[in-house]
Amino acid sequence: YGGGGGGIDNIHASTADHSMHKRSMHNSDEWPLLLYVHGVCESAETWGVQTLVQYCAKHCWRLIVLELAGHGLSENKAALGRATCPNFDDLVNHVVEFAEQMSGKFSRSRGFAMCGCSLGGALVSFAVQGILATRRDKTEQHEHPYFYGIALLAPSLGVNPGAIPPSPVVTALKALSFFLPSHGVLTPIEHPTYACPPNSRRNFSGRWPLSTSSMLLDLTSNRVPNDV
Repeated sequence: YGGGGGGIDNIHASTADHSMHKRSMHNSDEWPLLLYVHGVCESAETWGVQTLVQYCAKHCWRLIVLELAGHGLSENKAALGRATCPNFDDLVNHVVEFAEQMSGKFSRSRGFAMCGCSLGGALVSFAVQGILATRRDKTEQHEHPYFYGIALLAPSLGVNPGAIPPSPVVTALKALSFFLPSHGVLTPIEHPTYACPPNSRRNFSGRWPLSTSSMLLDLTSNRVPNDV
């Protein structure tokens, strides 16, 4: 799926209703939607997502997964490297547009819920205000299904202070991230052992990009505490 307009052009969404081949498709247009946002470096091809596929198939829900910019099959609009996402607010806007477009596309659905894991959980929690505002603007038009709410799976809303390098190192790495946003220097190493299928290449492997690490550190150590 390619987003039609706005900020999510070339952003991919995978729908899992094709995995429900053993279940009746009668009235499938009315199935509720589970709109899922993955974590940093991940994609739609993880064990977590595939577990949700099985659950949704069993309970007649339609699962749709947003692959964030630079992740999975989604392109990075700024021509940055894979898993490079320096701007948290841009990603939040993508999630809001994702919810609006999918709930509009499946307008006969009984309702939809948002779910996010890790970075996806943080994005969903910050996107709620925009989702509700969009729905208020269209309430009288009866265009969108009912919004059930959100489910957060280990959201990135905090950080262990002991895991943060000394302040001079953080300052130097943040400065470096402006010049080399896609490079990994002293950042966490991602091993996609959660890939499903195991040979999937849609999940990022290696050191996190500097700009992504900087964005997550700012989110968990500054933005979330200031908003709480």
